[in-house]
Amino acid sequence: MKPNKKNSEITAYSPEEEYILQASKEYGAEIHLMLALVAKAGLRNGELCGLMWSDIDFEKKKVTIIRSIKQGFSTPNGNCGTVVQNALFKRTILLPECVIEALEQWKAVLGLSLDEEKRNSPYVFSNSRGEALSPPQLSTRIKLFCRRYGFDSKDCSLVRLRKTCAFEMMGNGIPYDVVKEVLGYKSSNFLYY
Repeated sequence: MKPNKKNSEITAYSPEEEYILQASKEYGAEIHLMLALVAKAGLRNGELCGLMWSDIDFEKKKVTIIRSIKQGFSTPNGNCGTVVQNALFKRTILLPECVIEALEQWKAVLGLSLDEEKRNSPYVFSNSRGEALSPPQLSTRIKLFCRRYGFDSKDCSLVRLRKTCAFEMMGNGIPYDVVKEVLGYKSSNFLYY
């Protein structure tokens, strides 16, 4: 059952989310970037998977969300495929300095990678063959991080971290409608899940 306005309590940003981001720095550049893009820029799971280096303008500190990858179908050899879709809401987001730094750090780590396919992938987050991660692959990486640091999976929920992004933006005086647009929502009650 999906909560609605009558039976849902909105949990505001807590220091725990900041602790998760700090712990992710220690864990590794890839996980830190994933969580920073969700908590500080509001990207969805599928949007993280579909993010390409060409979508990022480092000079203007912006990212354009134009695709999302959803879990797809079974291929004849039994592997799970992915389907690339247009992002739900195409949008351009200004990136805070901490996300730019995380992007640059991950790019530097990839530049040192011995895995040529991954190093040369157009996707920011890819598997060892240079293909975009599927949403379940991305979630598995985040769950491994949570287990290692003893976080409850609810604490590392991408939905919760997106809410964190919304609350932080509104706490900084950004109007509700702008927050809704940045996060790519149609509905006015986007904080109630």
